[in-house]
This record gives sequence, structure tokens and C-alpha cells, in this order.
Amino acid sequence: MYSKRFSRLFKRHFGTDAIDQVITQFSQLPVGAPLPDDIGQILGKFEGFLQGVEEAHDQYEDRMKVALRNIEISSDELNDANKQLERLNLSINAMLESLGQGLLFFDSTGICGPVYSKACLTLLEGKPVGRPVGEVLKLDTAAAARFQSLMDIVFNPASTAMSFDDLVTLAPAWYPHAGGRKIALTYRPMYKNEFDIRAILVIASDVTQEIEVQEAVRAYEQRARRILRIAREKEGFRRFIASLKGISALIGDMTPDALRHDMHTLKGQARFFYLDDAAEIIHALETALEDAPRHERMETVLQKTVATQLHDILLTAYAAVEEVWGGAYDNTARTSTVPMQALLDFGDTLSGAGIDQKIKDDFWYHLAAVPLRDMLSGFESQVLYFAERENCPIHIDLHLSQDIRVFAERYETVTDAMVHIARNIAVHAVDPPEIRKKAGKPVALHVSVKAEKTQTSPDTMILSVSDDGCGVDTDRLRHRLKQTRSADTVDGMSDTAVLQTIFDDDMTTGDKVTEQSGRGVGLGVLRRAVERMGGTVAVVSTTGTGTIIRMQLPIFLKPEN
Repeated sequence: MYSKRFSRLFKRHFGTDAIDQVITQFSQLPVGAPLPDDIGQILGKFEGFLQGVEEAHDQYEDRMKVALRNIEISSDELNDANKQLERLNLSINAMLESLGQGLLFFDSTGICGPVYSKACLTLLEGKPVGRPVGEVLKLDTAAAARFQSLMDIVFNPASTAMSFDDLVTLAPAWYPHAGGRKIALTYRPMYKNEFDIRAILVIASDVTQEIEVQEAVRAYEQRARRILRIAREKEGFRRFIASLKGISALIGDMTPDALRHDMHTLKGQARFFYLDDAAEIIHALETALEDAPRHERMETVLQKTVATQLHDILLTAYAAVEEVWGGAYDNTARTSTVPMQALLDFGDTLSGAGIDQKIKDDFWYHLAAVPLRDMLSGFESQVLYFAERENCPIHIDLHLSQDIRVFAERYETVTDAMVHIARNIAVHAVDPPEIRKKAGKPVALHVSVKAEKTQTSPDTMILSVSDDGCGVDTDRLRHRLKQTRSADTVDGMSDTAVLQTIFDDDMTTGDKVTEQSGRGVGLGVLRRAVERMGGTVAVVSTTGTGTIIRMQLPIFLKPEN
């Protein structure tokens, strides 16, 4: 076989492309014999043919040189490109590692790809390459299955109306690091076109230090709030400590049911004074008391547990006292304040002296008694505190008759129990802003505290707490009542009678027990405190309009005899 170029050159010079035939004719010529004319003509053209071959050879060499030169140039360019790519890879790796984040990719199969940052070795505790992403993130079998189901939706965006950002909120947000580090997980989509996701980028960030700083700031803010609250509500805090001491002394004689009610009140007060650790201890005690026989004396083991926990709470309270006043908290001799006992002793002296009765009455009214406004300042603070905790706007007004003064110690159990009203207002009374706006109400819930003497008796007052919230759902209350009483009995009760059951023990409209509510003991504590004073309490409520709790209380200017 001859190349096409050689065949074309042969035909141009010899007039034929039958190369093999010509060669055969030459090979069969006798040696020394004269050449035939046709052969002679062929040989006459041979010189031109050889020149053509030489020219073709030269052209081929030139082309080979050019090709070799091009190959050399291409090789240099390729080497330069490889060097640039290597530098780019090094730069990208340097940037990735400088971030200190663990980066990895996984596709729709859930398998991690070969590209990852070295930080994965420490933050995610191993190489992710070729491993299921659920295994890399330490998900248990159920969680891994849920994650894969979620990813099936993510990689098929046409199957849902939710955006990628909405979907990944359901993905694991934290990696459970064996060393206790706080590793946050975020996710980014890698698209192969405008709509289709090719892979998911997982970013693991060590936020341990950031969280520690945030917690330190929160602790500092909490400490500042606690100091200000205790300094402002010194008398309320004194009663809180006194209650702790009193309960500690009576544990052996108390039933779990009675202690549970006291614990619920103390928990609200602990939260009010920003003693969160103490409140959590009390909440745990409430739970432990749920399983104990309600009306029998507590078992020894439970008594010891309660005593130990109350002791720890007292230590926490005393530590808070030291923060505010140091050792001078109980040292009233250094202040101009007259100790209450000194006033009481002087009042007893006056009572036995033969002096004008008006002087005696003025002593009790102007010196021993205090304005009702002062006694209720703690309740105002409690309402605002629980509003802050529930992140709901509340405005509170106090409308109190200026001439109502009371001997504060006679009302301490009532004012302490009013913490349950404050908590219920923030947890249950506040309706959503859009509903309030539709009803023509301002965004902030309005709470009003009023007190006035009754028209029939100057020695009795009506203390009411009202709000313009969502009101009490009597149908829901009926449903609850039927769980503990016969249906016929409940159906025969008027709405007014049903409403009054909010003061019954174990009555709650909550579906579950939370740290704030749901145990059904709060307003029962209030009712008992009011009735022990010889007063009464009642509730009036209209769905969508609001609720009023009215307490009719005697006005005491003196201590009990």
C-alpha cells in the first residue's frame, strides 16, 4: 500500500497510478537488452518524479518541525496551567483552613464526597470521605432515616413548595462532639443548574467560645437584675427567706399536698427574684411530690430529700443577700428604720396606758400600718417580670384609694399568693396581637389593680385585678371538670359556678405541665390565703373581653391578738 500523497505524485509524473504494474515491467526487462519506447518514456520522467519526492520530503520535514514546535509550546502552556491550578488549589485550601470550619459535601445518595477541609478531622472527629452523612454527623438510626427523607425532598425541589432555607431548619443543627465542644451545623446547596441541586455543603463551626461569652454576659445581666430586684423588693425577699425557713422547720408535719402548694408559690417568688437555680430545684421537688400519697405524711427518704433541697435554696438566697447588702442585711441597728418588733412593743404599751384612744388609733394607722400601694408594689413588678419572660407586652395601672392603709404582716400570705395571678395573666390572658387588633384593643394587654373600701363597711375593702385579655374559656373548664366529676353534675352548673372552679385544687386549663403552669395549684393557694383572713375571692370573665379577680378583704391596722 502506498500513501495517497505518493500515489498522486507518481500519477502526475508518469501518467498512471498503476505503480505495481510499472514496477513489474521494470523487473521483467532482460539485462543488456534495448529498452522499449514506453519504458524509455517512463524513465525520462523519473528525474522529475525524484525531485517531486524530494520536495515532498522537505515539506514533510518542515511540517514535522512546526508540529514538534507546537507540541513543545503546548507542553509548556500545559505545565504553566498545571502550576497555576496547583497554586489555586493551595490558595483555596489555605482559605478553607483559615476559616477553621469543617467543610464536606454529600450528594443525593447521602454519601460524602472526596473534598473536605482538614478541620473535619477535629470538629467532626474523622474523615468523611465515602461515609454516609448520617454516620459522619453521629445520627442514630431513626434520626438518620429522617434526615435522608428530608434530603430526598431537598434534592427534588419540585416535590415541595418549601424553600431550601425552610427545609434545612429541620436538619440537625448541632454535632454531638465527644469532647464537649459546641459544634453548629449549617447547610448550603450546590446547584448544577438554576433549579437542580447537585450536592449539599455541610459547614461545621466551633462556637464553643462564642456560646461561653454569651452565657457569661447573660449571667452578668441576670446578676445585675437580681441585685436590683432584691434591693427594690427587700421586704418581699425577706418574706421569701422566712417562708423557706418556716417550711424547713415543718417538713415532718406536712403532707405532700400541702407542701406542693407552698412549693408552687415559692417557685414563682424565686423566678421573680431571678434565682433560677432555686426555681429549678423547686420545680423538681414539685414533680417528686406528685407521686407521693397526697394526704399522708411524707416518707423519711422524701423528707430528707426535701430538707436537703430547701437547705440548698436557702444557701442560694443568702448568697444573693450577701451580693446586695453583705453582712448588714439583718443589722437594722445601723439604719434609721424602726424595727417592726419595736413598733409592736410600743403599741402594746400604748394599749395598756390610760391615754386618749385617738392617739392609740393614730399610732396604728400612721406608724404601724403602711399604704396599700406600698404593699402591692411587688405585685406590679411580678406582672411585668412574667410579661418579660413570656415576651408579651403588658401595661399595668394601680388605682388604689389613698386612705387605705393596712398592717402589712397580716396580708403577707395573700400578697405572696398573688404571684399566681401575675403568672396566669402573662401565660393565659394575653391574646395574639392580630386578634387584639381585630377586636379594637391596643397591642399591649392592659392590667388594672384597684382597691376601695366597701360602701357598707369602712373596715372592708375590695381588691380587684382585671385584664382585657382573652378571658376564661368556660367550655374548656367544663371539659376539665368532667374528668374528675360526673357529667350530670357539671352540666347542671351555671357558667358562673364553673368559673369559680379555677380556685379549686388541680384545676388547670393547660394541656401539659410546664415550668410556668399546668399543675393546677396556683389560684387554690390564693383562695386559701384569702379565706384564712376571713375574706372571699371570686372571678368574673367574658371570652374575648377579659377577666376580673375580686378579693373582699378585711382592713387590719393591728397585728392579731
